Amino acid sequence: MRLFRGSGRQPPPATVLRILDEVDHLLVESLDGQVMELGWTRDNRLAFQPDNYMLLVLKKTAWHSFIHPLRIGALVADGKDEDLGRFDQFRFLLGLVFQIIDDVLNLNGESTSYGKEMDGDLWNGKRSLILSHGLSQVTAALLH
Repeated sequence: MRLFRGSGRQPPPATVLRILDEVDHLLVESLDGQVMELGWTRDNRLAFQPDNYMLLVLKKTAWHSFIHPLRIGALVADGKDEDLGRFDQFRFLLGLVFQIIDDVLNLNGESTSYGKEMDGDLWNGKRSLILSHGLSQVTAALLH
């Protein structure tokens, strides 16, 4: 927002309000996703399905890094754009792919190129698609 305000370009007040609504929604979804993930970790929730993971990615990653930045960019380009959601599903899928790759790199990447703590997600109990699949395989093996 600081960069936007400092750009010198002042959109009409109605556009500014729409941008603020987008930022507000971005913050609510991101915080909700963070709370969801921390709650699952705190409660040691092991019954974790791919749908749960996709909801988490939508809230924590996709809205923040893929959906809202492009929606806000569309408003900056044309404040009268009435169909900001026309690409949301595609942007969600981009966020999902990004998050899955990040999860895999956290377990199997090179620490010099990954730039984050290796295996940190696993040690911190973060729920990933990989963990969900592993738990389902262990559970199935125990039941047979």
